[in-house]
Amino acid sequence: MIFETAIKLTVVDKKGNDKVVTNKYIVENAELFGEVEGKLYEEFGNFPNFVVLSIKTNNKIREVINEKPDGDDECKIFYATICDFFTDDNGKTKEIPYIVVAFAHDMNEAKAAVDQYMRQGLEDMELKAIKETKYLEVL
Repeated sequence: MIFETAIKLTVVDKKGNDKVVTNKYIVENAELFGEVEGKLYEEFGNFPNFVVLSIKTNNKIREVINEKPDGDDECKIFYATICDFFTDDNGKTKEIPYIVVAFAHDMNEAKAAVDQYMRQGLEDMELKAIKETKYLEVL
């Protein structure tokens, strides 16, 4: 499953002062809330005043479709809403929207990654929207 999380922690700013920040992360490959919390403590437990603010599932996120290149701090995280189309037993066309997550430097690169993902599908799919998120990382 994929979870969305928010944490609060204290970091040192450019002037050397302590600053409390709230950051959002996506956690993948976890089945239980305890596993998510464990990953967060592994990653951020050494920061002063570390607090987990929220952990929630997002059943509309189907998968993370690519990986962030190692050492690339300029990559952003994008959501893409895709619709699968199918015809039910009554002959009506139905659409099922879902979200995929992509790493990219800009909107054009994100769209290219999503287009490549969609070409792998056997079903009729349509890209509905892409937007940049406020998530800092996928854990």
